[in-house]
Amino acid sequence: MVRVAINEYKRRAMALIRNVLVPKFCDPIRRAWVDAAVLAGTLPTGQRDLKLTRWTPHGWAYIQPVQDIQADVLAINNKLKSRSEALLERGYDAELIDREIAADLAREQALGLPPSPAATSAAVPVETAPQEPKK
Repeated sequence: MVRVAINEYKRRAMALIRNVLVPKFCDPIRRAWVDAAVLAGTLPTGQRDLKLTRWTPHGWAYIQPVQDIQADVLAINNKLKSRSEALLERGYDAELIDREIAADLAREQALGLPPSPAATSAAVPVETAPQEPKK
């Protein structure tokens, strides 16, 4: 019941962010900032994409971390959601995460560290053994 209430709160909060906060507050500030930077000569003129921004709100904390991550992995593996979208929902940038992972791997290799164990085994849902009926 609590999870349902939290999910409803998140849905309403995200609707307010997408439909009120971003278009009425964030976008006008971004446009004014770009206009000022172009007029000051710090940004080039004539580029349409300067005013486009992908606004990413802060990610929500996990309610049930194992189940929430497993749900994301299942959605990604079944092509119901992209990895980038799953990371954005958590408040992370996929490009930044990828660069950090590449840097970590390069550092491990440069130091001669053994490769990390495969993380995929922890992401696969664990099958539960059948339980005996209660007597």
